[in-house]
Amino acid sequence: CSSSRGNVALSEFNPKHCSTTCPIESQETPREEHIQPEFQQLMKRRFKRRHKRQKRQQLQESIFPDAQNMIERLTWAMTETSYDVTCYYKTHGIFQHIARSTVFEHSTLLVIILNLFWIAYDLDYDSSPALSSAPLLFKEVASIFCLWFFGELFVRFMAFEHKQNWIRDPWCVFDSVILVLMLFESYVDA
Repeated sequence: CSSSRGNVALSEFNPKHCSTTCPIESQETPREEHIQPEFQQLMKRRFKRRHKRQKRQQLQESIFPDAQNMIERLTWAMTETSYDVTCYYKTHGIFQHIARSTVFEHSTLLVIILNLFWIAYDLDYDSSPALSSAPLLFKEVASIFCLWFFGELFVRFMAFEHKQNWIRDPWCVFDSVILVLMLFESYVDA
C-alpha cells in the first residue's frame, strides 16, 4: 500500500494510513485479546508435553539402562588399549626375547594344563598324606613342575627393565604366590 507519506516499511504499516484500499483492511486482524489466551494454552500444552517427556525419561532411566551411554562405554572399552606387560620389558637382551616369544607363552600354558592333569592324577592315585611319603614318581614330577615355574618367573623377572614393575603386575604377583605355595608343599613341608 502507498500512503501520503510515501512507501512505508512493513513493520510500520498501518492500514488506517493508507489512502487506497488494501486487501489487508478487508481481512479481520486478530486482536491481542484472542492471541494471548491461545498463546497461553499453547505454552501450557508445551509445558505438559515436556513434563511428561521428562517423567517418562526418568522412569525409563530408572528401569532400563541408557542405551546410548552403554554403547559409548562399550565402544570406549573395546578401543581402549589393553594391558600388556611386555611394554615394561627391556628392548634388548636374551630374557626379554624369550619372554616376548609366543613359543614361551604357549609352552607355559601347556605346562599349566599338564600340571592341572597331574594334580588330578595325583589326587586319584597317591594315597600318601604328604609329598615326602609319596612314591618317587610323584616327588620327581612335582620337582619338575616347580623347576619349570621357577624358570618361567625368573625369565620374566629378568625381562623387566625396572624390577619394581614386577610387583605392579598382578599376574607376576599371583604366579609368585602360587610358586611359593608349591615350593612350600614340595620342599619345606617334607
